[in-house]
Amino acid sequence: MFILCDTCVLLMLLRIAPDMLTDERYNCVVPSLVRDELFRTQKFKDKYPWRTRYKSQVVTLPASLAQTDEYLRMLQTVDLLVSSCRNERTGRRYGLSGVDKRLAALVIANEYQSSTGDSDLRDFLFQEFEIPNISPLEIINDWLARELIKWDDDRQAVLEDWKRCNEHPQPKEHIKNFEVITGRAYPAY
Repeated sequence: MFILCDTCVLLMLLRIAPDMLTDERYNCVVPSLVRDELFRTQKFKDKYPWRTRYKSQVVTLPASLAQTDEYLRMLQTVDLLVSSCRNERTGRRYGLSGVDKRLAALVIANEYQSSTGDSDLRDFLFQEFEIPNISPLEIINDWLARELIKWDDDRQAVLEDWKRCNEHPQPKEHIKNFEVITGRAYPAY
């Protein structure tokens, strides 16, 4: 199951497959923390006014998942590791916010596959728990391979918009896979 751990990932995928959070076949979930940020933060209101069209489709995980014994144990573990370990890539302590720590605990406790653009959260999950990050384009490639979506001009226009909005660049290997699957060029960054 893919868990979308930040608003940028959610924004990138929402227009590609609006029913990704209501149709189990897409294997996508989003925590309420991410949904709340998307609809309450002024910068998202200004930059992405179209997001309100999708509000009813952004269904979140049940709050009870953040109350289980396993989640609470993982949250304590995450707190301990964040305060005592260094990010191997940067040499500094992990810069995880309280929200990032809760997201990490949710990923670990429920064995989700995380998709985030946050480099500290991504590094933490991989270095401390060997949980790799799944790029939004990798998720799209999965949907295409399983024929959940068909690539068309409207979806291609969304990729062009990602570029205009300066969203996170996608990994080259996933770009190549995308181009093979769709027969279309990925917008150059």
